[in-house]
Parts: sequence; structure tokens; C-alpha cells
Amino acid sequence: MSDVDSLPEFSEDEEVAEITEGVSDDGKKKKKEKVKIDPPLMNRPTTPDDFERYEPSPFQLVLACKDLPNGDGFRSLSDPRAILYMKDQPTGKWFEVGRTERIKDNLNPEWATRIDVDFFDHEEDDCRVEVYDWNKNYTDLKKHTFLGMWKGPFSALCKGGDFFNKELQMMNKDGTGFNKKKSPSTIRMGALPVSGVKVIFQMQFEAVGIDKASRSGKTDAYMEMAISTENEGEYVTFHRTEVIKKTTDPKWERFQLTANQLSAELADRHLKITVNHWSKKGPKEIGSCTTSFGELRSRKEAGEDIEFVLINEEKANGKKKDKYTNSGVVKLVSLKKKNARVKKAASTRAAPPVEEAPEVAPEGPCGGAQTLEIPELMDNAEEAPEETCEPEEAAEEAEVEAED
Repeated sequence: MSDVDSLPEFSEDEEVAEITEGVSDDGKKKKKEKVKIDPPLMNRPTTPDDFERYEPSPFQLVLACKDLPNGDGFRSLSDPRAILYMKDQPTGKWFEVGRTERIKDNLNPEWATRIDVDFFDHEEDDCRVEVYDWNKNYTDLKKHTFLGMWKGPFSALCKGGDFFNKELQMMNKDGTGFNKKKSPSTIRMGALPVSGVKVIFQMQFEAVGIDKASRSGKTDAYMEMAISTENEGEYVTFHRTEVIKKTTDPKWERFQLTANQLSAELADRHLKITVNHWSKKGPKEIGSCTTSFGELRSRKEAGEDIEFVLINEEKANGKKKDKYTNSGVVKLVSLKKKNARVKKAASTRAAPPVEEAPEVAPEGPCGGAQTLEIPELMDNAEEAPEETCEPEEAAEEAEVEAED
């Protein structure tokens, strides 16, 4: 994460069924399926009738950690997942706001999931972030290994707040000391205001001939997408695919991004695509390339086959650089745009009195009107019909057995 005005806003809507619809090998159309979402650990308490609650300000929380404890011992690395809790003022009870995805075998996670928060700035704003080594087989939180915690006011994580985008020391479960004896883990957070017109993009990528990364001669491949910030050479991850095991020609499932319309100066931010090999000892980069959504759009309109050569900088500058050409090719299989459904605002909430109305939240690094704008693609997004840049190819069903 970086400066406030440096990051566009993305989110992944896991509940939209269209991303799993396709054509099976026998030519039959698959049924739409919704991605399973874990139930909250603690629901928000019911607001008492005698407590007047005003309209909230929507935010998204971005999280990253460094040097987490290894909860798996010598077998592998921790599979970290973060959970955001907030304290409800009228009831005094803690509840779960949301959680990130689980990242396998990584002690320095940068979560792609942004946690949606309804922030009531007229109320107390105690919050805490807990990080666990997550075991997918358990639903009881007590069976997951606690890795660290941060606790403080949510307002301090918002733009301009004292703790926004700063490395903060993580504490133990009781908050009485650091989460590690020698040196504590650190966590970086940013709460980003959300606004603007939402547009959905459905994309699919594949790679061909990527480098072999294991003794078996195959690669457990996954892809990450990151957007450049205003700091030279810095990128922030906003999407991570599933792992396709034992292959040098992975084709990842279609995924969906919801983007808020943003200012034109961010339209040509660099987009970094990285293909990695997953292992229990941590990720290993196969190669990367850079482009932009503007370039993807223009090349699609021109009817080009969009593919990029993957370059591994370590190999390109290593001892065998004279023999090195590339680490494979990544291809954009499909790109589709559609409008997001707009939820009607609840009419029962009271409007705040004029003299106490909060100021409009400034645009944050990922939030506000700061999402990638594809030139000519997001103009008049509310009236624009669904646009397909390319007929969707038959989706190949990849069954990936995740290892713990």
C-alpha cells in the first residue's frame, strides 16, 4: 500500500454466479453456481429501538502483514487469514465485519480481498484485526492457530488517520505484549472511502510453456494481478487466481472484478501480471509482464490475440542470461464488461441533523472515484449495454485439490 491517491479500487464479488457458468466438455451448458462463502463468526447485534443510527459511510479496508509466526512448524508455512471485528456502540458487543481470503504458505501476506465496512462516524469506533493460520477443515475459530492482533480506533485507519498505511506492531491475544518474542510481526492497513459508478469486468487468462518449477517437471501455477501506485516500481495486488497443479500450460477460471469509475489520470496505470509457482516453502516467481487496461481494450478492438512474454528478472540477469529467452507466455482469453446491479438504499434510516452532518469523505488510495477507467469503456457506464470484447470460449473445468 502506498500514498492515499495512488491506488484504484477493486473488489471481487464472490456471490455473482455468472463467473462459474460455462460449457462442459460434452457441450452441455453448466448450471450457474454461487461460490460458497463462510458464515460470519459473530453477526452484527440488532440495533435497539431507542438508538437512532444515522446513514453510514462506506469504506474498504486493505490489509498486509510481514514476518508472521509459522504456525505449521517444519512441515510448511502458515496459511494466514485476517478477520476484522468492530464494537457495536448501542449494545457494547463485538461482531465480525468481514474477512480476507486465506493465502497458503506465506508469512508475508498481501491480501487481495478488501473488507467492506459501514462506518458510523457519530459512534464509537473500536475495532480489532486478528490474523490466524487458517485450517479449511474447521469452522470453530478455536481450532485455528492465532498469529497476531492489532486493536485501535477505525477512524485512525481512514485517510488522514494516525495509523493509515503505517507499519504497526502486532500484539498477542490478550493485547499485553508482542505476538513474537524476538521481534513483533507488523501489519499495514488503509481504510478507503467508496463511491462512484460500479462496473463489472469478467476476465480469463491462460499461460503456455511456462518454466518448470519442480523436480517432477511441472509447475503448480497461479497468477496475480497488481496495479502500479504513484511510487516508481511499486505495485499493489488486487487479484489472485486459483492454483492449477502439475502443468506448464495452465488455464485459470474466469474471475470477476467490480471497479468504481475513477479520474482519467489513472487510466493508464501499469498493470503487472505475475505467474507464480506454489509450494509449501512459499511462492516462487516464474515470470511477469506489464500492460494496462487501456492497452488490453485497444488491442481487443483491433482484433489482436493478446499475449505477453513472461520474464524472470533473476534469470534474465543471472549467470546463464546469454541462454535465457523467456519463461513462457500469458494470454488474455476473454474480457467482458457489464453493469453492476444497484441496491436500493434503505428508507428507514434516519438522516443526520444538518448541524452534525459529517463532511464528505476524501478520496482514498483505492477508494472514492479511484478505480481503473478503461478509455471509452466506462463512459456513461450506467446506460451502457453489456459489451463483449470477444465471444467467451468454453470454460474448462479445473479441479484443484488444495493442500493444507
